Amino acid sequence: MPVDPQVQAFLEAQAQAAIENQVPPITEQTVEMARAGYLAVAEMLGRGPDVDTENAVVPARPVTFRFASTAPPAPAPACRSSSTTTAAAG
Repeated sequence: MPVDPQVQAFLEAQAQAAIENQVPPITEQTVEMARAGYLAVAEMLGRGPDVDTENAVVPARPVTFRFASTAPPAPAPACRSSSTTTAAAG
């Protein structure tokens, strides 16, 4: 599957920076080096979009997870009115 062009450009820039700065592959880095690299990338990219989150629990198992979405919530379905009009006797 092809990589998104923006992702490909980011990966290439990251690889080039690693070569220029003589940074070893992540599998050979210390935890401190990996954290510093992550923080540098996070600072470069800036704050991400605000997201709506919802925590959920799987009742049958002790698993908690979080949904995150940048999409606006779907509109609520339209309600149908079942009112009837009664003619007044006159």
